[in-house]
Amino acid sequence: MTPRILIAITIAMLLFACTTNVVQTSTEPIPEFHGTPTKVAFLPIKANDSSSRNIVKLMTVRDLKLVFQTHPKYELMDMEEVARIFKDSGHRNVDDLDKEDMKELAESIGADLLIKTNMNVGRPGLFNVNSQFYSIRSDELKQHSYDVVTNKDQRYKMLQENLMPEIDSFVSSEVDKLLNSAIQNYVMEKNEEAIEGFKYVISLDPEKLDAYYYLGCTYQKVEDYEQAEEYLNRAVDIKPDDERCLLVLNDIYEATDQKVKRVALMEQIASKREDEEIWLVVGNIYDELGNKAKAKEAFEQSLRIDPDFTQTIIRYGFWLYEGEDYVGAIPLLEKAAELFPDNELVSDRLGASYFKANRIAEAITRYENIIANDANNMQALLTVAGLYRTQANESTDSKVASESNSKAIAALNKAKAVDPENAMVYLNLAAIYFAQKKNSDAETNANLALAKNPSLYQPYLILSGVNQTKGSDQYSRFVDLEKQSQKAVGRKADQLKKDREAAKSNALTHLRNARANLEAARSRTTDAQALSDINNRINGINNMINQVQ
Repeated sequence: MTPRILIAITIAMLLFACTTNVVQTSTEPIPEFHGTPTKVAFLPIKANDSSSRNIVKLMTVRDLKLVFQTHPKYELMDMEEVARIFKDSGHRNVDDLDKEDMKELAESIGADLLIKTNMNVGRPGLFNVNSQFYSIRSDELKQHSYDVVTNKDQRYKMLQENLMPEIDSFVSSEVDKLLNSAIQNYVMEKNEEAIEGFKYVISLDPEKLDAYYYLGCTYQKVEDYEQAEEYLNRAVDIKPDDERCLLVLNDIYEATDQKVKRVALMEQIASKREDEEIWLVVGNIYDELGNKAKAKEAFEQSLRIDPDFTQTIIRYGFWLYEGEDYVGAIPLLEKAAELFPDNELVSDRLGASYFKANRIAEAITRYENIIANDANNMQALLTVAGLYRTQANESTDSKVASESNSKAIAALNKAKAVDPENAMVYLNLAAIYFAQKKNSDAETNANLALAKNPSLYQPYLILSGVNQTKGSDQYSRFVDLEKQSQKAVGRKADQLKKDREAAKSNALTHLRNARANLEAARSRTTDAQALSDINNRINGINNMINQVQ
């Protein structure tokens, strides 16, 4: 055997040993990838000097395969097959390839990313690697240089730290460009193109949060709520506290009336934001679902964040009142009464709560003390008058009722002296006088209330009551005169008939006035309970009118 053959065999054995030696790779588990891998093709690596040839050979047959095995988002294409296609293309030198050449080769190979590389020795044991990346997706080129060494373990590490991050960066920038293109289609309402684009981005990067978000938004836009919910939930899986996704999901749950899902989501948003208004909405939804404990908790969270948040104060106060928790409702209704002194519903429920909680006397003492310290406190004067009215209405002792009404009138007269233009003073006086059957005083004060504030509907209810009472009295007189006229004769009979007709006419006039008053009240309120009561009263009066006619 000649010395030349011995040398060739020795070199071949050394190369074989190098390719079969186990390289110390990372012990970290390889992450799973559920998308579409990016196909990466390396054109034949060119060695610019004899010292680089061995490293080129090792990288080609072993190193790159080992490195790409730990990156499942990439598929390293068979380098021998790539070399064959390159050779068949007629090209001989990778350095001579321009962008168009690389594009044609990438298409022939079926690669998403094509890499051409050359290598030269730098200093002993160190080799300079110069690469050019071409992406068929974006039609872009990128230069990248890095070093490798002779030691296989260090070389593997250098490829992991210097080559792969650069490929990651390049591919990631491509994905971002594809995402931006899809977002443009979304903005321009090219929904089909947008959906296709976002899905393509997700196939390349299954962790791309924005792609899931915008895909969900696109499906929401076309009212495919099931798909929208699916992709937005995938986005939430990636980033549970992404508020954009949570808010869009909330809109979807509201549109599809999924209260259970919506309230859980809104509770999450409210907790993150520390938002009293959202907690109020959460409480209302829990109340609709019949979960009183959670509703109470949500209302209290709202007030913990902002103890002066008006909407929750009123809503929670009314909610406790409706749940017959009068003790709990009182401090909230007191605050609501301070904020809205002219709100009759608040005043009525506050008074009723005091009574139901057996605290009328305590409440009266509280407000009388306020008045003693501030005689011009309109709110205290109106509230104590309302408490006296409640005490009078609920008392079974006529003497106690009369005394309470007198005290209410005294408080209202003081309020009238403080603010003679306050319509609520006259409205309360009218209500008391009407309850006492002092119709003339009731009518006078109801008209004064309307003169001060024509938008009120309650004075018309009192005026209707006064007219209905007068109409009923005249109708009773008509019936009585009708009976008398049937037995009378002569002049007496003629006079009774005249009186009977006058009573009938007066009854109809008052009843029609009562109906007109109720219609005026109806036109001035949107309160459902008030409207129901007004309509029932109108029907009753219409029946009376039909009887009289």
